[in-house]
This record gives sequence, C-alpha cells and structure tokens, in this order.
Amino acid sequence: MATTIQTLTRTGSWFKPELRTKDYTSLGDVYEDSKYNELAAKKWNVEPQSKTDNYLKLVKQASQRKWIHLRLLADFMQIGRIPRDWAGLGSIPLAEREQAWRRTNICILDYHKDKKPAKRFVENHKGEGLTTEDLKSELRIGATEHASFRLYVVEDLSRNVIEALGSEFQISPEFFRAHIADYAWYNVRDRWREPQPLEVVRNQRNWFQIRYVTTRYFATKEKQAASVEGGGCFETALEEAKSFNIFRRPDDDKSRGWWDSEDAVVALTRSRATFWYRPKDSVNGTAIGVLLLDPTVSEGLPLWRGHRNFHPVPTTFEEFESDHSAWETSTYDKPQSFFEDFIYWAENPQVFSSRTDTPPEHTPILTLLHLVGAEWLTMCDYIKTRLNQVDLETVDPVHFAEKQHVDVALGKLHMWRRFIPLYREMISDTLQHVFDSPRSSCSGPMSSELASLSISGVTVATPGTTCPTNNSPQTAEKTNPTSHPGPVGDTSPGQGTLPTSEVHRGTNIKAASSSPSSIKAYEQDFRLVLKHLEEYQMRIDRLTSVVTAVMAVDDTRRAINDARNIGRLTWLATFFIPFSVVSGIFSMQDLSAIRLDTIWVYFATTLPLAIVTVAFAWALHSPVVRAWICRMW
Repeated sequence: MATTIQTLTRTGSWFKPELRTKDYTSLGDVYEDSKYNELAAKKWNVEPQSKTDNYLKLVKQASQRKWIHLRLLADFMQIGRIPRDWAGLGSIPLAEREQAWRRTNICILDYHKDKKPAKRFVENHKGEGLTTEDLKSELRIGATEHASFRLYVVEDLSRNVIEALGSEFQISPEFFRAHIADYAWYNVRDRWREPQPLEVVRNQRNWFQIRYVTTRYFATKEKQAASVEGGGCFETALEEAKSFNIFRRPDDDKSRGWWDSEDAVVALTRSRATFWYRPKDSVNGTAIGVLLLDPTVSEGLPLWRGHRNFHPVPTTFEEFESDHSAWETSTYDKPQSFFEDFIYWAENPQVFSSRTDTPPEHTPILTLLHLVGAEWLTMCDYIKTRLNQVDLETVDPVHFAEKQHVDVALGKLHMWRRFIPLYREMISDTLQHVFDSPRSSCSGPMSSELASLSISGVTVATPGTTCPTNNSPQTAEKTNPTSHPGPVGDTSPGQGTLPTSEVHRGTNIKAASSSPSSIKAYEQDFRLVLKHLEEYQMRIDRLTSVVTAVMAVDDTRRAINDARNIGRLTWLATFFIPFSVVSGIFSMQDLSAIRLDTIWVYFATTLPLAIVTVAFAWALHSPVVRAWICRMW
C-alpha cells in the first residue's frame, strides 16, 4: 500500500490540497447562524431595491425563515457568482460584482405552426449596461405574436437573469437553486447542501433537471508548455471555469495511458440542464419554457471531436448537392459550446422527428435528450478505452504500462470506482424523473399518437382525447380522483381542469407515450447507458482483484529474489569466517612480530580452511547429505 501511495504521488495524484479545508471558523457551518449572519453582513449583503429586486427580496426573506436551503441562492444573487473563497469575498470590488450581476446570454426561440423557429439573442457578456428592467423588456419583445411555444435558453446564470425570469414568470426559486452548484457529496458541516425532496413533492414540480458528464481533450496541461495545434491548455480552462457565475469544474481523471501524448489531459466535467415549463394559458395561447444550460470553456476540444452529425447521411451525390446547406454545421469548422450546439439543433426539430404532429414544447426536451445521450455514449466509450488500457497494462506492463508499475493501474481503477457509481446515480435520476411518468390509459381518435404532458395529475392532451392519469409512479394503477382531463388551453374552473395558477404551480413534464417522436423513445438509450455503466462497475471490481493478485505475485517474486540475494551474501560470509578466526588469533601477538612470513603463514592457513569450511557447508546444504544425517540420527 505504501508503494501504491508513493507511485500515485510520483505520477500525479488526484488529490488537490487547495480543495481540502475544514476552516469553518471563518465562514461558519450549517449549525452556526450567528457566524453566517456576521459574515454575510460584512462581505456581501445587499439591500434589495423595492422596484427592481422583488425576486431577490422574496428569496432573502424565504431563506431567513424556514427555507434555509435557499441561502445559497440568496448569497449567489448578492455576490454575483458562486464564491470559491468565502473568506476572501470582502476583497472583490463592487464593480466586478455588478458586472457578474448583469452577465447575460439568452436565446429566445419562438415556435410557430408550419414555420421554422424564430431566433433572437439577448447578450451582455461583459455585464455592462443591461439592467433588470432592460432585460425584462427584451424578454417581452415578440411575446404578443402568439407563437405556440416560446423557449428561453440561458447559458450560465446571473442575478439580473434570475430576477427577470423569476419575477416575470413566477418561477420557483428552487429551480435556480438546483442549477447554480454541482457537488458530488457534502460534508456534515456544509451549509450549502441541497436537501433532496420526496418523490411525491418532486412529481408536483413544473421543472426537472438532467445531470450528465462532458469530456474535453487538452493537448497540454501547464501554461508553460508549448502550444499544440488542435488542443488547448488545461490550466487555462480551469481559470476560465472559475470565471463562470455558476460552479462547474473540469477535473483531470489521471488516467493517461501509454498511447496518450506526454502532456495531454482528458478532463471530465459534471454538468446540468434544468428545464421549466408553463403550459398554454387563455391570455395569448403561448406555452413558455425556460432551459438553463452550462457554459463551456473555450480551451480544448470535445473528446473525439464531439458527437456525430445528427442530420441524415445523404445516400446519393445529387441529394448531397441539392441539400448541401442542410448538412453544413460549424461543429467541425469551429468548436461550439453546448449552448450554441443546442440552439442549432433546436432550430431543426425535424431532425429528431419526421412527424408533423409533434408538440413544439417537446422540441427542447427531444433536443436535450439527444445531445445528452450522445455525451453519455461518448463517456461510455471513453471508460471502455481506459479499462482496456488498464487490462493491457496489467497483462504486459513492460510494453504497455507508462511507468511499468502495476500499482499505477490500481490507482486508475480506484478513480473509476469512485466515478461510476455517481454516473449511475445521474442516469437513474434521469430515468426516474424524466421517463418514469404515470401510466396513461387514453381513449379517443388520437390516443395512439398522443404525446402528453402530465401536469400534476391533469393531462394536457390534444382536443378530443381523454386520458386519465396518475400522480406518481407508486400509484400507477389508481386514477387520481381530484383531477380530470381537459383539452389544451381550457383552463377555466369547473371544466374538468385546475385553474391556470394551480396548473402552473404543479406542472410535471414527463413523457407518457412510446411513439417514435415522443420523449419516451429515448428511454431505451439511457437504459442502455445504465447497463453499460453497471457492466463497467463489475469489470472494475474484477480488474481490481486481478491487479491486486498481480501485485501480490510481483511482491512474492521480489521476495524470492531478495531471499536468493541474502543466500549469496550468506555464502560469502561463510567463506570469510576462517579469515576472521585466524586474524583474531594473530591479533593476540605483538604487532612488531608481524613480518612478511607471518602474512604468508596467515593466508596459507586461512585459504585452505576457508575452502574446507565452504565445502563442508555445501555438503550440509545438499539434500543427499541431509537425508543421510537424518538416517544416522
């Protein structure tokens, strides 16, 4: 074990000293409200303006009452970003915080019937000049054109974006709270832990979240290294990630193999996509969706150059020439962020469904599941690659191991042993909260084509269709007695549906159809990814046993070699025993009596005696002699 630790330290451990701290005395833990209040008052507290900061005022008041898990959101809106160093917040200039408050990158997509989605950007990357009221005005432009569905796609988050969207659409603060940070686990003293809700509560939400992992290749790790074409610097990407408002961090997995470039890094980033939905109302007949996406670092390239082109492959040259513009994307000409990639494919919903009756509000979910599924498949291929490399390093470390140390392979396996259970949890959450919807029993002229949205027990379906639904998977065999189906847009009380405000508060978007164009069709792919991860976890357990056995064999082999060396030293010591005895006898006489003839007598005596001693020892070492001695005795 000591050898393993030394080897991991020598080859670059995953341990990062700057991330290990228990200095809760300077920032307060979850059990010390007085320390937290004192720190907040000194470092970042901002009094909300009555006209422009209503949402911040709501979040702060809620966080100071019984909803303490909203404290992180209140701190985020006041500070401007997730702090990496809570104790050093006092040194951040107010101008820098205001710039983080105003950072905006929003794309508005309006979906009309039989028309390509209309696109408009609201950008303010430098955070200059776009106030909350200006942002609200930008978000309202074109809202009266009666699009069937309007989607707001947000990259990163900022105080003004949260204020504008939250107050404009009455979005629950938990929606933004769930997106601003990503921690694999929490210490028992962390005050930023997000408590998990019960499933019965989760099923009443009108938003859900998908967690996934992205992979990115960097040609160099350190800034001092020479720039390599087609790559990037990992340390530069880390600094860029620190400039994001939300907390995301690319991590070096330390799994470099013999085939990799000497200084190359493959970084893994835990990511989130959070989608909020409000169905059509009687005011303008437009459904509203808000999708929060993670920012992407500009350094590096997607692993293996990213996912495949989702456009159908042309079968003839004439077809390619006639629709050449349809095949072109900038994915390979210029690396795209996940935000830009999503916008491109959300503008082309026909790629994911050839059906004309697919609801437009399904488009962002279909696009998101397609992109996230592609990321998971890439991740599965990457894990398989690394495990195969570890297998070869174990079988033939001389030719395939980078350092020719088998215990390095054990360190890599320990990393994946920690990662894969977390990835399985991500996939399981997606399967449970996106695909495992209440079963519907539909009847009507379009029941076989229906792709419904389950809204807190009320099914928003196409006109002429009645679909009793359930409120949770646990009660799939029972019909909700408090809600009744109704047609789309019919939200008046007493017509078999809940009032508009109640529907908005309890919307739960899940697919309830197995038709090829529906959300449910992607469940098979995600279950396949989960199956791959389960197989990889079992393979890691087997490889860990094999590597441990190989290390034990190597230790035994080294022990045998050490024993042989000690045996040789023993024979050498046996040979010099007569020299020591005779020299001890000679030392009893006066030194003046030692002459040249005395030295001759010394060697003439000791050399034959040494030969006889070695011969006698060799004879005793012989199995035949030892057997004869045993018979004699």
